[in-house]
Amino acid sequence: MKKTLHFILLMAVGVLMSSLAMAQKISGKVTGGRDGSSLPGVSVQVKGTNTGTSSNADGNYTVNASSGATLVFSYIGFSTKEVRVGNQTIVDVSLDEDVSSLQEVVVTALGIKKDAKKLGYATTTVNAAAITENRSPNFMNTLQGKIAGVNISGLGTGPAG
Repeated sequence: MKKTLHFILLMAVGVLMSSLAMAQKISGKVTGGRDGSSLPGVSVQVKGTNTGTSSNADGNYTVNASSGATLVFSYIGFSTKEVRVGNQTIVDVSLDEDVSSLQEVVVTALGIKKDAKKLGYATTTVNAAAITENRSPNFMNTLQGKIAGVNISGLGTGPAG
């Protein structure tokens, strides 16, 4: 009888300890930049696991992590930040801009390339002064004529066919 009671007590302590190590729901908001605005699409990863999520349009996120886990927040143009959760269930984070990591970014129809020299095709650059000197409210009109051999038109304004 005494051995059975001892066994039950050990089992209860084991269940209690394992429940403490189980995942808890962590939520929060990710902000950044000079104005502290919400950052949508921030990657939130539980360090050392495949568990993760991304922040929504308002910068809010929810992820399951065990107490004591470390969350890794990363976003293009901002410094990566690691935050130890502890017993917290709400973890708000502010990311710092990291302009030095964005040396040259080329946006193409094929995706984003970090270095235009590594692309297998010709590229053209339009500098900021050429864009800002034209005060057109339509960005496509601003680009029209700035790149040789490229005709820019909006949806529904091109030739029928």
